[in-house]
Amino acid sequence: MWRGHITPRRVAVLVANLPPDAATQRAVHPAAAWSTGDYLLALAVDHLAAANWQRSGDKHATRPTPLPRPGAEPEGIGTAIPLAEMRALARQWNAGELARPDTAPTEAKLDRAR
Repeated sequence: MWRGHITPRRVAVLVANLPPDAATQRAVHPAAAWSTGDYLLALAVDHLAAANWQRSGDKHATRPTPLPRPGAEPEGIGTAIPLAEMRALARQWNAGELARPDTAPTEAKLDRAR
Protein backbone atom coordinates (compact mmCIF):
# COMPACT_ATOMS: atom_id res chain seq x y z
CA MET A 1 0.00 0.00 0.00
CA TRP A 2 1.35 3.46 -0.92
CA ARG A 3 2.11 5.64 2.12
CA GLY A 4 3.60 8.64 0.35
CA HIS A 5 7.28 7.84 0.91
CA ILE A 6 9.91 5.42 -0.29
CA THR A 7 12.26 3.49 1.97
CA PRO A 8 16.06 3.69 1.63
CA ARG A 9 16.12 -0.04 0.92
CA ARG A 10 13.73 0.41 -2.02
CA VAL A 11 15.92 3.24 -3.41
CA ALA A 12 19.01 1.02 -3.12
CA VAL A 13 17.24 -1.82 -4.93
CA LEU A 14 16.06 0.50 -7.70
CA VAL A 15 19.52 2.03 -8.18
CA ALA A 16 21.25 -1.35 -8.13
CA ASN A 17 18.96 -2.65 -10.87
CA LEU A 18 19.12 0.30 -13.24
CA PRO A 19 19.72 -0.60 -16.89
CA PRO A 20 23.32 -0.22 -18.13
CA ASP A 21 22.41 2.77 -20.31
CA ALA A 22 20.86 4.78 -17.45
CA ALA A 23 22.36 8.22 -16.81
CA THR A 24 23.16 7.26 -13.20
CA GLN A 25 25.09 4.18 -14.33
CA ARG A 26 27.04 6.23 -16.92
CA ALA A 27 27.91 8.83 -14.28
CA VAL A 28 29.18 6.23 -11.79
CA HIS A 29 30.77 3.87 -14.34
CA PRO A 30 31.88 5.75 -17.49
CA ALA A 31 32.62 2.47 -19.28
CA ALA A 32 28.91 1.61 -19.01
CA ALA A 33 28.18 4.22 -21.67
CA TRP A 34 28.92 1.59 -24.32
CA SER A 35 27.30 -1.80 -24.68
CA THR A 36 29.23 -4.97 -25.50
CA GLY A 37 28.17 -4.56 -29.11
CA ASP A 38 29.56 -1.02 -29.19
CA TYR A 39 32.93 -2.24 -27.86
CA LEU A 40 33.01 -5.07 -30.42
CA LEU A 41 32.17 -2.67 -33.25
CA ALA A 42 34.94 -0.28 -32.18
CA LEU A 43 37.35 -3.22 -32.00
CA ALA A 44 36.37 -4.29 -35.52
CA VAL A 45 36.90 -0.74 -36.82
CA ASP A 46 40.32 -0.59 -35.12
CA HIS A 47 41.38 -3.92 -36.64
CA LEU A 48 40.17 -2.94 -40.11
CA ALA A 49 42.06 0.35 -39.91
CA ALA A 50 45.23 -1.48 -38.80
CA ALA A 51 44.87 -4.08 -41.58
CA ASN A 52 44.39 -1.37 -44.22
CA TRP A 53 47.41 0.49 -42.86
CA GLN A 54 49.55 -2.67 -43.09
CA ARG A 55 48.45 -3.36 -46.67
CA SER A 56 48.77 0.23 -47.87
CA GLY A 57 52.41 -0.22 -48.91
CA ASP A 58 53.29 3.30 -47.78
CA LYS A 59 56.29 2.99 -45.47
CA HIS A 60 55.83 6.54 -44.17
CA ALA A 61 52.14 6.27 -43.33
CA THR A 62 51.32 6.84 -39.68
CA ARG A 63 49.78 4.00 -37.73
CA PRO A 64 46.04 4.56 -37.18
CA THR A 65 44.98 5.50 -33.68
CA PRO A 66 42.29 3.35 -32.04
CA LEU A 67 38.88 4.80 -31.33
CA PRO A 68 38.74 6.26 -27.81
CA ARG A 69 36.74 4.14 -25.39
CA PRO A 70 34.63 5.72 -22.65
CA GLY A 71 36.32 5.70 -19.27
CA ALA A 72 39.74 4.82 -20.72
CA GLU A 73 42.68 7.10 -20.07
CA PRO A 74 44.76 7.97 -23.13
CA GLU A 75 48.12 6.21 -23.16
CA GLY A 76 51.27 8.22 -22.72
CA ILE A 77 49.62 11.01 -20.78
CA GLY A 78 51.30 11.83 -17.52
CA THR A 79 53.53 14.28 -15.78
CA ALA A 80 57.24 14.41 -16.38
CA ILE A 81 59.74 14.77 -13.56
CA PRO A 82 62.86 16.90 -13.85
CA LEU A 83 66.02 15.17 -15.08
CA ALA A 84 67.88 15.93 -11.84
CA GLU A 85 65.15 14.19 -9.84
CA MET A 86 65.25 11.19 -12.18
CA ARG A 87 69.04 10.94 -11.76
CA ALA A 88 68.64 11.05 -7.98
CA LEU A 89 66.09 8.22 -8.17
CA ALA A 90 68.44 6.20 -10.39
CA ARG A 91 71.27 6.66 -7.87
CA GLN A 92 69.01 5.48 -5.03
CA TRP A 93 67.88 2.51 -7.13
CA ASN A 94 71.45 1.50 -7.96
CA ALA A 95 72.49 1.87 -4.32
CA GLY A 96 69.71 -0.51 -3.28
CA GLU A 97 67.85 2.15 -1.32
CA LEU A 98 64.65 1.69 -3.33
CA ALA A 99 62.76 -1.60 -3.29
CA ARG A 100 61.36 -2.98 -6.52
CA PRO A 101 57.60 -2.45 -6.58
CA ASP A 102 56.88 -6.11 -7.35
CA THR A 103 58.91 -7.52 -4.43
CA ALA A 104 58.33 -7.37 -0.71
CA PRO A 105 61.09 -5.92 1.47
CA THR A 106 63.50 -8.46 2.85
CA GLU A 107 64.63 -8.61 6.48
CA ALA A 108 68.07 -7.25 5.53
CA LYS A 109 66.53 -4.18 3.93
CA LEU A 110 64.27 -3.67 6.92
CA ASP A 111 67.27 -3.86 9.27
CA ARG A 112 69.16 -1.30 7.14
CA ALA A 113 66.18 1.03 7.26
CA ARG A 114 66.02 0.92 11.08
